[in-house]
Amino acid sequence: MTTSTQPGSIALMPVALGGHHVAVDALTVLEILGPREWVPIPHTPPLLRGALAWRGRAVGVFDLGPALRAPALEPPHTRSRNAVLRVGEDTLVMSVDRVLEVRAVESHAIKPVHATRWLVERGMPCRGELEFDGDVIPVLNLEAWASLHRSGR
Repeated sequence: MTTSTQPGSIALMPVALGGHHVAVDALTVLEILGPREWVPIPHTPPLLRGALAWRGRAVGVFDLGPALRAPALEPPHTRSRNAVLRVGEDTLVMSVDRVLEVRAVESHAIKPVHATRWLVERGMPCRGELEFDGDVIPVLNLEAWASLHRSGR
């Protein structure tokens, strides 16, 4: 995915899940897939439910449902859209209901987490929050989440 932004702005990809919107760094997005089959893996970190096949390898299925107070994924099917993301040294699939158009956002528009603090308290680190179509939505920090679970905390 190629996205151009002006200096001082970042490209964000909003997604919808269970009536909530969140945004991720669009430059982490490798591909958007339709529904896929996946298998659960026991003893995985919270929100990492299992794995699915992508380009000949198994990648983790990341499910924001529990953090967003939405139903968790149930095997064997994912939701209608699956964003394949490069998160640090990991590749994850984030299963969501909808993927919205990438938007360039001024860096200063991302404010410290306040209205969406409940998401952080449920274990999902956020870079901040921003106004999106009249709502305040969190900007996820998937790198921080992956780093926490990579170090075994």
